[in-house]
Amino acid sequence: MRHLLAIALLSVTLFATLGCGPDKDQEPSVACIWDHEYSAFPSIVRYRDALYVSFREGVSHIFDENGIAAGKTRILRSTDGKHWESVALLSKEGYDLRDPKLSVTADGRLMIIQGGSVYVDKKLQRRIPQVSFSSDGFSFSDPVPVDYPIPDGFAWFWRMTWHKGTGYTVSYGEPGGAGLELLKTTDGLHFEKITDIELDGFPNETTVRFLPDGRMALLIRREKEDKKAYLGISEAPFTDWKLIPLPFQIGGPEMAVLPDGSLLVGGRAYFQDGEMKTCLWRGNTEGDFKLWRTLPSGGDNSYPGFLIEGDVLRVVYYSSHELTRPDGRPRAGIYLAQIPLTPGKKPDFVSIDGTTLIGTDGKPFLIKGTNLGNWLNPEGYMFGFKKTNSPHLIDDMLRSLVGPDETDTFWKAFKDYYITEEDIAYIASTGANTIRLPFHYKLFTDEDYMGTKSGGDGFALIDRCVEWCRKYGLYLILDMHDAPGGQTGDNIDDSYGYPWLFRSETSQKLFCDIWKQIADHYKSEPVILGYELINEPIAPYFADKDELNALLEPLHKKAVAAIREVDGNHIILLGGAQWNGNFRVFGDWTYDDKIMYTCHRYGSAPTADAIRAIIEFRDKTGLPMYMGEIGHNTPEWQAAFCQTLEENNIGWTFWPYKKINGSCMVAFHAPDGWDEICRFSEAPRSTYSEIRVARPACADSVRMAVSGLIEAVRFANCIPQEEYIRSIGLIPAP
Repeated sequence: MRHLLAIALLSVTLFATLGCGPDKDQEPSVACIWDHEYSAFPSIVRYRDALYVSFREGVSHIFDENGIAAGKTRILRSTDGKHWESVALLSKEGYDLRDPKLSVTADGRLMIIQGGSVYVDKKLQRRIPQVSFSSDGFSFSDPVPVDYPIPDGFAWFWRMTWHKGTGYTVSYGEPGGAGLELLKTTDGLHFEKITDIELDGFPNETTVRFLPDGRMALLIRREKEDKKAYLGISEAPFTDWKLIPLPFQIGGPEMAVLPDGSLLVGGRAYFQDGEMKTCLWRGNTEGDFKLWRTLPSGGDNSYPGFLIEGDVLRVVYYSSHELTRPDGRPRAGIYLAQIPLTPGKKPDFVSIDGTTLIGTDGKPFLIKGTNLGNWLNPEGYMFGFKKTNSPHLIDDMLRSLVGPDETDTFWKAFKDYYITEEDIAYIASTGANTIRLPFHYKLFTDEDYMGTKSGGDGFALIDRCVEWCRKYGLYLILDMHDAPGGQTGDNIDDSYGYPWLFRSETSQKLFCDIWKQIADHYKSEPVILGYELINEPIAPYFADKDELNALLEPLHKKAVAAIREVDGNHIILLGGAQWNGNFRVFGDWTYDDKIMYTCHRYGSAPTADAIRAIIEFRDKTGLPMYMGEIGHNTPEWQAAFCQTLEENNIGWTFWPYKKINGSCMVAFHAPDGWDEICRFSEAPRSTYSEIRVARPACADSVRMAVSGLIEAVRFANCIPQEEYIRSIGLIPAP
């Protein structure tokens, strides 16, 4: 059933609060978003760019006028938080569906877990948790019981939390029953027990959340003895619990971790005069909490659900303080409070929340941008060369053509002018938000590279780019495109035809040492989105490919450990084997709490089915996936792929920003005489005799062509490729 209900927003002044309150000039707003029948026990989540709210709908708290308990689950949807439509009304014959709680599963489905109670003559006979799912946010499966043994027929799975591909909930039974059980699932239907949680006082409704350091936190309601709530804290594997009493009683407990690391809890507060209100408290993992807000509420009320996006806290709850039936009896409706969070320190670094990146403004962030390929890792085809296609081959060719001195001069000028502040400003003007910066490891060594003989200039060059990105509001991903020994075994890693990195302890040590040096230098730099360890490891050409694949994840772990010795702030990006496309080689994604994965694609249909294995791996890990390289195709293909990626929450950086003749954001044209350089680059040069034969006769024209390229690549002389820019989801600058 689909039903559209238009309800005007209400402007309500909140009740007085104690401690930690927001500035008075930042008053929240509260709206009644549903007032049909008797609505209660809501939850809220964001799914596919829309807000969803679920709640029980009936004629009273439990029974109707005939003594029947037949609650249904209604789901509302909104794209702006103001206008809501009903997208589903779920029911099950003979069952009272209660407390429906929304979550998003590891594989991207919208899930509802709800209590399923059966009454006979107003006496509870059994209670079996029920689950429903939706893959599009509109069509929902019928409620079915969970797959978990419930010997006495009484269990309630209170609320689901998904973390790194696994869903967690706490089950409780009736007073005097089995107590609390911490459960887990990977599909939302089949559950298994992790441990029992021993606590007196009839513990029941419990919310599971995760702290930034990976510990699990529980907020537990109790209804006997002193009835005070408890906070539980445990490290993985979540079997050894520290239980901390809180200074208040609570019903319908909800909890969230705020951007500043503090805890927010909410629920029904019980006052000495018997009054009940929906209240919010702020505190910490030591159990120190203060009342923060009391929301407009009264009578039968509370059971809040939280959603934090940026600097705004959304709280959905129910209350019967102002709505009435025709006969004057109170009636409960669903309310949405939107509360500015206390101004304070925002996250300094891009972070991870499940499969979504969170920007430094605290909001969901989708990468959209380009690659600065060819700047710090020259690649032959971007100059118009074919077989002369890697940095050292290009360098050798130029030295044979114009000599070592002029080659060094060329490279120094190339590094200064290929990418300048004007380029970064232009990228930002198109609406891009991220740049991926490929670089060669030699920039951080004393090895001869691009005209520098010792004391590599990597930090000087990247520091300059960081400052430009800061000025124009762009994030930067550092991508080691060429690792010691070579990680690919092809031209793109400037190697010697085999990925020797995986066979050389010396190369691996240098690889880890360089990353540790880079991480130490940028550990406090928020412009850096993350560190991409190695680009496109292990080409598919080698007979021992499978053996090499097995060495990739151990190398990742070594490098991650080295980085974490100095930098615990930044995300680390990991690419799959065989052109960043094979993720079957990975079996562990739990060894660090700030890792994500990156894939590449230069072909196939621009559809979700074409990258289904990548999407499924992303969903299995519960971590973000990002398309680090894509492009060199038709505008139609690129536009279609951008749409597919965005629909599947996968960001992108197209390859490359600049190259000769097009298929990029800005193109440069070859200077006069460059065809002579190209002919020399393709000529046989395996002997000194062949070099002499191939070298052009007119040395002056060759030197002019080489120096002319430096002028050609300057931004002022490049041509923006407007159709290309539009096709990758950006807007050409006027």
